[in-house]
Amino acid sequence: MVTSAPVSVITLLKLVPSRVPASDPVGPTGQDKAGAAASPEGLQAFPVLQGATHNTYQRLAWQALTELRDAVGKYGLGSAEVMQVLHSFNASLLTPFDIRSLARALFPPVEYDFFENKWTQLAVRAVERNMTLGPGDPRCMVNIDMLMGTGNYTRAKGQAGYEPLVQEQCQQTGMAALAQTLQLATPQQPFATIVQGIDEPFLCFAGRLTAAVVKQVSEARKLMIQSIAQGNCNAACKRIIETLPREPSMLNMVGACAKFGKRDAEREGEMRADTNVSASAPTNGDVLSRLAASTRGSAGVDVCTAESVVIDSDKIHKVPLDAFGPLGDGMSAFLMGRSSATIQGIIVHLGLIDADFSGQIHAMVSTPTPPLTIPKGTRIAQLVPFKSSVSRTEDRLRGDGGFGSTGPPQVHWTAVLTKDRPETLCTVSMVGATPSEIHLRGLLDTGADMSILSLAAWPPQWPLTLAKTSISGLGGTKQCYVSRNPVAITNPEGQTAIIWPHVTEIPQNLWGRDVLAAWGVRLGTDF
Repeated sequence: MVTSAPVSVITLLKLVPSRVPASDPVGPTGQDKAGAAASPEGLQAFPVLQGATHNTYQRLAWQALTELRDAVGKYGLGSAEVMQVLHSFNASLLTPFDIRSLARALFPPVEYDFFENKWTQLAVRAVERNMTLGPGDPRCMVNIDMLMGTGNYTRAKGQAGYEPLVQEQCQQTGMAALAQTLQLATPQQPFATIVQGIDEPFLCFAGRLTAAVVKQVSEARKLMIQSIAQGNCNAACKRIIETLPREPSMLNMVGACAKFGKRDAEREGEMRADTNVSASAPTNGDVLSRLAASTRGSAGVDVCTAESVVIDSDKIHKVPLDAFGPLGDGMSAFLMGRSSATIQGIIVHLGLIDADFSGQIHAMVSTPTPPLTIPKGTRIAQLVPFKSSVSRTEDRLRGDGGFGSTGPPQVHWTAVLTKDRPETLCTVSMVGATPSEIHLRGLLDTGADMSILSLAAWPPQWPLTLAKTSISGLGGTKQCYVSRNPVAITNPEGQTAIIWPHVTEIPQNLWGRDVLAAWGVRLGTDF
């Protein structure tokens, strides 16, 4: 604090002496204990006293700071008692050193860091405003260190020598930061208890949360709101937010939830009346006998989603439906999208449900406008039953296999013809032989009537017999052998051809048309 002659004394506080370690001649706030002890009145809170000619600095009494801290412990940080003491302090002229001493007495480390951060913000703004002042105003030369008492301006006595306008600005910024931090640090409603209601719009929830967190310092406030909003929002909004880019802003979250929440509500309103069983009770088998059509002339029955799904890209997604096969009465069915779902951007690709399918029915779904949330129980598709008239079938059941799980592989080996010769590595096996199988790389040769293997690669233990005819086209006429036993040639896709290969002295194994035909190889320009 500051004194001068003549002086006008401002309120003193009667306080209990504090205990300061004897090894420190100056207390944490800079209080000179020796000078205070010499005073006949004991420790003073201050005042800062202004005179007509010059100011003299007096340190804050450690006793006053102790009483302030005791009041915080007894009544709470934001209590009326604590605020009354601070108002008494603020009635006198305080230096940045004094304000920082008050903050250390009030706040634990985390809140104190917030205070320093807030003070820095206010000081920066004050310096920016000072730049617009005229050259005769002493504040136009003030920098942040002067306002905060940092850098080259840490000495309290030097701060007491500031021009009156500068001293006033120092106190205004420092006490404003202290008051705001005090307000922010006052216990409020626990953030974890602010949870979005099931039917509450995300915007309303974000407003309540923002109002509760608004008392946090601005740097931490933004991240805190975003983090709590993502953790405490309802399941539907959480699925939407998870599809947004990493660390979305509150504005992005509000926009996405409003957009897709509205779309879901419109979709629900435009859907026809419920025509199936409850979504919570899956229909296991005999689906057609359990579901009812919406009208007397309906060609199909509706099925709904078994769980909430987020379509986060324009790729096709496999969406489980609340229905299980078999359909019943030997019926098969087309699975197709409902027109109301298509209007809302939900594209259900045509599917076929066989009569002997016994697993959960899935739909192939995509959207041109991701991300899109499809809530559980949404009727997006319908089953259009029919009686199969296929006359010849294999004697086996599909069971719960789906999406092309029966029959041979549907995707085969494909090679682009270039200057390099098309080759493939195959497994060659002979039952009862030693070794039972070998692996040979050979050239795919559509000009060879039969497959021809190199004599050097043929296992000596595998029996051969002299071929009755010779083979031409191998740089002349060569004597050939033929395998006595059938040999299985299996390609990398698992397709097998059973042949009696010819064996002769050639540098390259040739997979001829006998093998290629058995594999189902086709030649073409576009598949």
